[in-house]
Amino acid sequence: MRLLITAFFASLVVALPRHMASQEPVGTPVHAETLTLAAGRDAVVRLLRLEPGRLYNLRVVLSGNTSPASESWLDVEIRNGDQKVAADRIDPGAAVIRAAVQPRSPDAVSAQIQAGGEIGAVYRARVEWQAVPVAWMPGVNWIASPNQGLRPPGASVNAVVVHATVIPTLEKTLYHFLNRGSQVSSHYVVGKDGTIVQMVDDTARAWHAGVSELAGSKNVNDFSVGIEIVNLNDGNDRFTEPQYKAVAAIIHHLRQQYSIPDSRIVSHEQVARPPGRKNDPQGFSFPQVLGMLHAQ
Repeated sequence: MRLLITAFFASLVVALPRHMASQEPVGTPVHAETLTLAAGRDAVVRLLRLEPGRLYNLRVVLSGNTSPASESWLDVEIRNGDQKVAADRIDPGAAVIRAAVQPRSPDAVSAQIQAGGEIGAVYRARVEWQAVPVAWMPGVNWIASPNQGLRPPGASVNAVVVHATVIPTLEKTLYHFLNRGSQVSSHYVVGKDGTIVQMVDDTARAWHAGVSELAGSKNVNDFSVGIEIVNLNDGNDRFTEPQYKAVAAIIHHLRQQYSIPDSRIVSHEQVARPPGRKNDPQGFSFPQVLGMLHAQ
């Protein structure tokens, strides 16, 4: 089976752009805001879509000005709530300020910018922020699905949804999730032999749960990680021991980063709306997975 998977990955190197066929994750999304300031004016750019406690890299760039180089600058201060993270001056000789910050709340981080220089000078500044990739599971293959998006501002992972693919093989499942027309993806796919393929960054929003609700919160994709297990979901196709071990390993990995209680490790059937819309994963033993997690 692993020989088949290796051959499949090799074929994807030809079929997909290089960054999508790598076993390393693609970069997290870069968010940016560009503003124009006249000398003597100031502005505040509040960073959006931040996950509290996550590490972000920030960059403020002076991208253009209309005043002489000797008489133009931007004073920049980066704040995380009431805490000053960085403060410096940007001028044409040093046109970038960088900082790293862990936001205290979804809207806590801001870049406060004041323009200086001769009267009539106009500046263009660009504020960029990007989440630092989280630790990746060792030995996990990476193939990026195009079917994904951003989580809502401030959303944090606090649930895991377990699915059965209904598709009989890992290879066919990957092709399905790589097809833009399918409009379906999952963060992780687990093959019969326990092979794990990650297709969406933990921090991004995969399209796995559909219309859904968990403990009164709708749109479960916003705050969950989806795990698809290769299984026909007919009640007869048994989940294998390597699959149970792989699912437990994924959840253990996620719990190093997020608070996910046992009660929020759920089946697709539990969250799908209206009730009865989905019935997967049939025959999957959640007590077995929880037992493995508690034994670690």
